[in-house]
Amino acid sequence: MAVFAIPNPKKTIQVDFPIEKVKLSVQNISLRNDKYKFSKANEIFNQYTYESLEFLSLGVYIDINLNKINEDKTEITVEIRRKIGTFNQSHEITKANQHIEKTFECIAFLTTKSPEEIEQYKTTQTANNVANNSNKYSKNNFKSGEEKPWYEKTGLVILLCVLFFPVGIYALWKNSTISKFWKVGITAIIAIIVMANLGDDKKNDTATSENEKIASETNKKTETVSDLETLKTKLKNNIKSLDEDDLTSSPLKSAQDFTIAVAIFKAYAMTINEAKTNKDKEVQSLISELEKKVVKSQIKNFPKLRKAYYEFIKGKLWENDIEVSLSGKNNQKLSFTGGYFVTNRNIKSTQESLNEMLNYLHFKQTQYRWYSRQDEYTYYDIESDNDNKIKAE
Repeated sequence: MAVFAIPNPKKTIQVDFPIEKVKLSVQNISLRNDKYKFSKANEIFNQYTYESLEFLSLGVYIDINLNKINEDKTEITVEIRRKIGTFNQSHEITKANQHIEKTFECIAFLTTKSPEEIEQYKTTQTANNVANNSNKYSKNNFKSGEEKPWYEKTGLVILLCVLFFPVGIYALWKNSTISKFWKVGITAIIAIIVMANLGDDKKNDTATSENEKIASETNKKTETVSDLETLKTKLKNNIKSLDEDDLTSSPLKSAQDFTIAVAIFKAYAMTINEAKTNKDKEVQSLISELEKKVVKSQIKNFPKLRKAYYEFIKGKLWENDIEVSLSGKNNQKLSFTGGYFVTNRNIKSTQESLNEMLNYLHFKQTQYRWYSRQDEYTYYDIESDNDNKIKAE
């Protein structure tokens, strides 16, 4: 390892899903986020590698390793490494941690989907690629290897201008009669180029229209694949996945763990919103059942998640001589006590740094004291969602 190099950021979690289901999600991460391109895989050892570009950098590799704990539990390890060199700057670590968070979000989202839905995503993506390629062809309007028309050759147009311009200048200076002929000649050449390009635009318009028609037909065929039965299967799988929904059964050891836990409920909410436009009676019945199960699961899990977050942050702040306590109905109030909070600046910066996570976990209030028996204290009321609200974003 190079001098001053920082170890590759790595994250390991355990999820209550069979390894085959998790593997299917990992294999299709690009469907969820096309910035992550598949690089290679070792199916025997359940190892997968994706790559991603970064601004002013050759980018990174995302290594994903799966380990079967038992029939219904899988361990996922995500490690980020640079394509060239090692990490040695703090902003690089920040970006790497963002890649880890996005990777787990993709896996969490896809794990809630059925194999049929994932196949549907593939079909849709293929159709979109066909449409994009058709549009590219219509813009170019010539086959690969076919020579461009003479009027599209920029070099030839420049050459004509170079040849005629000196002659024209000489004619204007020497003889007004020749000047007239030169003007007529140049006008004729320009007219030919303009007319040729106009004709080419008409061809492009015709080709674009045909390609749009092809893309439309392709999309119609794609829609037939996403039929009613696929939607019903998706809803049934979501309902089934909620039978065992204790999100705190595995240790939550980082902020990313809590983000992933909340993302699972967001994925359920997205499924419900997507299905609500369908008027089929069975679909509506399944939506109703799924909504009830999601609400029940959220009411059950969010108080546990808040308690787990309290334990997590309590351990983090202990070494800074800050005490943390949890109170209120359903664990919705966090209190911080320590000399650090003697200044308003420190109170404000702490609240701002925690605010996003506090909202995610539906906390309702935070309190700050700089000694334990302080009667007056600073507090923040948090306008977060209630535990029984289903929300996709």
